[in-house]
Amino acid sequence: MALPLPIRAAAALSAAALLSACATVHDAVDSATDAAVYGLTGPRAQAGAAPAPSGGTPPPMAIHSYSMALFQAMFYQGGYNLATEDFEPGEYVHWTASGMGAGDWFKKALLKRRDDGAEWWRLESHNDGDTITMEALFAPADDAGNRRVLRLRVRYPDEEPQEVPITEEDSRRWVLHSQRTLTAESYKGLKVGVSDITVPAGTFTTDHLRTSHPGQGGTVHWYVSDRVPGGVVKFRWQLEDDEQVMTLKDFGSGATTSELGAF
Repeated sequence: MALPLPIRAAAALSAAALLSACATVHDAVDSATDAAVYGLTGPRAQAGAAPAPSGGTPPPMAIHSYSMALFQAMFYQGGYNLATEDFEPGEYVHWTASGMGAGDWFKKALLKRRDDGAEWWRLESHNDGDTITMEALFAPADDAGNRRVLRLRVRYPDEEPQEVPITEEDSRRWVLHSQRTLTAESYKGLKVGVSDITVPAGTFTTDHLRTSHPGQGGTVHWYVSDRVPGGVVKFRWQLEDDEQVMTLKDFGSGATTSELGAF
């Protein structure tokens, strides 16, 4: 099997570390806000940041930070970093999840790629009967492959779609960084075999990659196939009696229209 879309290991494992300790969407948002919006990795209290909304009507800035952080958490959900260059416009993936407090299923779709290289993406997260939908416009990649977020629209449960203000400062700080690509030699070292696995989306012949989780422990498994946009058929992180799993439910093409009136 030829080397498929490369799994971006360095950013991937840090994303897993971020979400591994999160029991709820709000916990994930707190951590993601620190990393994505404030550029910090320490506790929110040390950063002097306002706490996440805890009830009542939060101020506009709290909604703004919440929305951006939730998008970040959703984008990196599953403990790996989605490789945007491996999607064609209209392609989507749909995973079911277990053991992950931020949701029980997730969808990602590349809706549109403009002539200048900017891209519209849609993310959906379902948890406890509620679905959150977000659509974001990413700037064209810079020389290092990084993308700034230029626009963000969101629809929370039982609400109308709304625009989330993105300031120039936000756009500079909230960057989707390019992911380091494994060398062919490293990919070969991580690969422990070829596995035929059956998931709701079908049966796939996959490369099985395995490594330990830096700082968190346990074992991380990826099952990847170049038949799937983004490549990941199944992700599993096992730590003693705890397990986080994402499994491919569906994938395909045709997701080319905005559901939130973004374009």
